[in-house]
Amino acid sequence: MVYIDKDWIREADIKSMQKAMETGHTSSEELVGIYLERIREYDPEINSILEINPDAIELARALDAERRERGSRGLCMGFRCY
Repeated sequence: MVYIDKDWIREADIKSMQKAMETGHTSSEELVGIYLERIREYDPEINSILEINPDAIELARALDAERRERGSRGLCMGFRCY
């Protein structure tokens, strides 16, 4: 993946994240991992996330495979953390 600086996600919108996935600059798995890291880092202070899907990484991998095989289903494909 090209995006080594994980801070880009703070300003990224869904369209730019989808473009990054479609062009191979990142993946659903990597995005979910970044979001999970941010949740672990910041949520203990604000307590905004009630539950994280324990299958989030596995689902992201499956969505990456689907994207490679069939293309994207739409703008929200690939974002499953909770």
